[in-house]
Amino acid sequence: MADLSVLIDRDRTADAIGELATVTSAIQVYEHIPIAVVPGDGAEEGALRDLSCVVGIEPLTADRRGILHGLDRAAAIIGGRRHQWTVGGVEPGRPYPYVEGQPIGVAAPPAICAAINLSLGDRHDALVPTSPDDSVIHALHHVSGRTVCVVAAGNGHDPTYRFETLSPWAESDDVLAVGATDDEAGTTVAHYSARGGERRPDLDPDVLAWGRSALATSERDRGTSFAAARVSGLIAVVRTWLSMLQANLSGDGTGVPLPGVFVIDKEFIGAPRPYAVPDPFPAIPLVATRPGAVEALRPLDGRLDTPLASRAVLTAAAATDSPSSPSPFISEPRLLAWLEHATAHDIAAAIDGDAPPTHPEPPLFDPGIAVQINRWVRGAMAIWEWEIPSARGRMRHDLITDRPT
Repeated sequence: MADLSVLIDRDRTADAIGELATVTSAIQVYEHIPIAVVPGDGAEEGALRDLSCVVGIEPLTADRRGILHGLDRAAAIIGGRRHQWTVGGVEPGRPYPYVEGQPIGVAAPPAICAAINLSLGDRHDALVPTSPDDSVIHALHHVSGRTVCVVAAGNGHDPTYRFETLSPWAESDDVLAVGATDDEAGTTVAHYSARGGERRPDLDPDVLAWGRSALATSERDRGTSFAAARVSGLIAVVRTWLSMLQANLSGDGTGVPLPGVFVIDKEFIGAPRPYAVPDPFPAIPLVATRPGAVEALRPLDGRLDTPLASRAVLTAAAATDSPSSPSPFISEPRLLAWLEHATAHDIAAAIDGDAPPTHPEPPLFDPGIAVQINRWVRGAMAIWEWEIPSARGRMRHDLITDRPT
């Protein structure tokens, strides 16, 4: 009999173990996500469902166990727990990397997890309904307030289907669902890219990205998983750019941490490029905004350096003059062009949903700063990978394998 994933109300985690112990003595509770594992013969499912701390139960397959293990490790990093892959950070009193003529930071935490990348799914995902007892969705909901959960939309679209074809995990409002385009310019949605159907035309991916590696040698080197990887890297760039804004707004020497992305997959991606923080960058150097430009963002103080803001800004950049519809297209050039010209009111409009400004404003940063931040991120970004079958992890460089390893 298969083990069971027991989904715990995240507001009841403190007393969940005691309550579960009233019906079973065999309990394994994940450290950082509100899910427990109970042997299939360890308790009656009905008795578990009657517990007030339990919000769902699901049979635990081997793949699900590996994914949840990875999400638990990711949640530890997101929560700031030091671990074997902790990298970067500047303690107060230690030298902070700087650019001549720019502000000098005082301290920065170790690398943060800007995004979780989940590019998984069954080839029959298009036919699988979303379950309220889905353990992966429950875990993603738990971490979504502290990182951007980027999920591949799936490759199972068929124009003859009347229903939507998104992967169940991509349907959740807690994730950034990513579809794929056939071309680098984003003008053609890939025929396989999952999307809404006749019955749910509104259920489309949140954004599209190019679904192919620039080094692709076969038709197998394509899919929404490639697109999701691209978007995860772009989220890291946006998070760092917004952290730079927050540092300018704080004005107390608060530094900008290195970004990272946690990738959960069925196998490690390519040959590893061992991680080493590029000297002298244990943190991102500070760059000043234009004089007075950041003051208009004072109402957003404390809300800039957040996953919600990162997702909102990336989506706003994708929607601006998008070559695709209804889902907007994002790419590195489109994102950097948007950030280069972004004003305080553009950012406020993206995060709070306000109307964009009707009169011209100067950009927040001098020309070329977004491009420079992108270079720093691409050079120092940590990639934490989790391989599901082996339950092993590693850290590497180069999320987007467009360069030979």
